[in-house]
Amino acid sequence: MKKMFLVLLVMFGFIFQTAFATDGYYRHGYGIKYSALAGSGVAVSLSSLGAITNPAAISNLNNGFEINVSYFSPDRYYEVGGNPSGFPGTFGLMPGKVVSEQTSFYFPTLGGNFKISDKFTVALSLYGNGGMNTDYPTRTFGDPTSPGTGVNLEQMFGNLTFAYKINPNHSVGVAGIVGWQKFAAKGLIAFSGFSSDPANLTGNANSTAIGFGFKIGYQGKLMEELSIGASYQSKIYMGEFERYAGLFAQAGDFDVPASWQAGLAFTPGDWKF
Repeated sequence: MKKMFLVLLVMFGFIFQTAFATDGYYRHGYGIKYSALAGSGVAVSLSSLGAITNPAAISNLNNGFEINVSYFSPDRYYEVGGNPSGFPGTFGLMPGKVVSEQTSFYFPTLGGNFKISDKFTVALSLYGNGGMNTDYPTRTFGDPTSPGTGVNLEQMFGNLTFAYKINPNHSVGVAGIVGWQKFAAKGLIAFSGFSSDPANLTGNANSTAIGFGFKIGYQGKLMEELSIGASYQSKIYMGEFERYAGLFAQAGDFDVPASWQAGLAFTPGDWKF
């Protein structure tokens, strides 16, 4: 019966033919093991990096430390066709296809967990987001002050996690999050007339911001082969990108939005991750 169930589960998975590369600017897994599960790792305890997805996950692990580096290579381009509208205040774009020159991104991820007692576990995690860079080698909007057009957003986070094992089958956890992000934009001077702060709109090199948030999580076993997990991350309230106060709303505010996830994990027989 277990083998039949597994076969049916695999066949059901093949029904869904569309694959999504990312979850907005979130990675769909932190560390190689969790990346391989495409975001479903919230319900399983695989390594110390599980604390990033679900703070409760580290309750089911022995002491450990892990370092991963992920490589991401997106293909970004835009194509322009047709003629300008001729509407007053608008301008035409150069017809053709333009490919972004920046195609390689590396994301470091590291974490360690330590059992204080049979009930309490603590973990420290460092991880980054990226791949949100475009670098088009053309003056897309006719900006004479820049040889190219594009934006770049980089993020790094540090989590301090505490987990408590309620009983052998159920755990909860909480993490404090410190966030850092960097942003730059170029080639957008044509939009100065629409900005409340044209001097802080484009071409001002990198602007950085720091912020804080938290994450809570639960993980438990419904039966020997079926586990469940859920986590919620608050909004991470970031400082403003002051050099781009004319590009973002609220004078450069760019908070990381709140998110939540939940999942089930089925591990048939004696199979182990």
